[in-house]
Amino acid sequence: MKGLWGAMAANVLLIACSGGSFKGNQTRNSDSSLNGLAADGSGIDGSNSSKELNPDGTPVIGPHAVTDFVKLSTGIDLLIAVDTSGSMKEESAAVQNNLVKIIQTLQTSKLDPMIHLMMSSRPVGDKRAPAPMPAATPSVLSADLDPTKIALIDQPIGSHDALGHLTHLLNGDYKDKYKDIKGQPLSTAPGLRAGAKIEILVISDDNGTNDQATSVSNLAKDFDVSNTFKATLSGIVGLPDSAQAAAVCQIAAVGQEYISLATKTGGSLLDICAKDWTVLIDRFSKDVVSRSASILLSQVPIDPASIIVNLDGKNLGPESWTYHAAENRVVLKPEVAFESGMSFGVNYDAKN
Repeated sequence: MKGLWGAMAANVLLIACSGGSFKGNQTRNSDSSLNGLAADGSGIDGSNSSKELNPDGTPVIGPHAVTDFVKLSTGIDLLIAVDTSGSMKEESAAVQNNLVKIIQTLQTSKLDPMIHLMMSSRPVGDKRAPAPMPAATPSVLSADLDPTKIALIDQPIGSHDALGHLTHLLNGDYKDKYKDIKGQPLSTAPGLRAGAKIEILVISDDNGTNDQATSVSNLAKDFDVSNTFKATLSGIVGLPDSAQAAAVCQIAAVGQEYISLATKTGGSLLDICAKDWTVLIDRFSKDVVSRSASILLSQVPIDPASIIVNLDGKNLGPESWTYHAAENRVVLKPEVAFESGMSFGVNYDAKN
């Protein structure tokens, strides 16, 4: 994929946070790195329909009131694993043409991603010595891009072992494989940033199995079992209804392991055979933004309509947030801006 590396970059900002306050029992939600929305985006708009209101118009919270709050951060550590096996030949052009656009779209959002891009400049199975990363050229580097915010990991991803290599990457086993966008080894590999949300994107036309073992499992059931990294995994993979076309897209297998993990972690599922990757790029970037501004509630509200949402000490109206019952979380709507030092809190009467 010549010329791919030089066009990718992102800026970095890590937002700290202070706590807000409400009436009622106070509990802190320790899950500051949250999973995302349901794949279908379903949710229930919050609305103050409680008949009993406080003088300020907010619903009265009962004796079982709890408050959950999290630190908001626009810092996103995005780990991308790209299948470079021979079966990807039909899809390679789409990947090459659009991977850069995915990163650029995230860069122009309210987020500040750090990119960890894991793939190889040589196909899997090539026995020759590893080739250097393609050099960046001035013609493909825009003035507003920061190449120091992109890390390349020169590691082949096979047809079935993306999850195994991602486990090694998360565990810090690939520190010596990091290079800059010019293909030069990095003396210090960038680690995962404190407070940053971990997003993972797998791009493959195949499925995870253990026939290409990387000393760890490539199956969904074995990936970060203890939820240490609280990562959200998304996939641009073969789906059960992928529209295949000769010489354009021929998946080797439905990516069931990636589908399972995306479903479990609330990630995005996108069809690698989609004719228009513009739709994929837009969907993925919007999903990542939404996941960065959500809070997983510690208990189930008795009445979702009576939820009080607070951003940095200011109560927000129902037009500013959405409650997603299936995942028991509250999400700020995209038009709501948040800045450094803000806290995101939700006060509600819980089912006890």
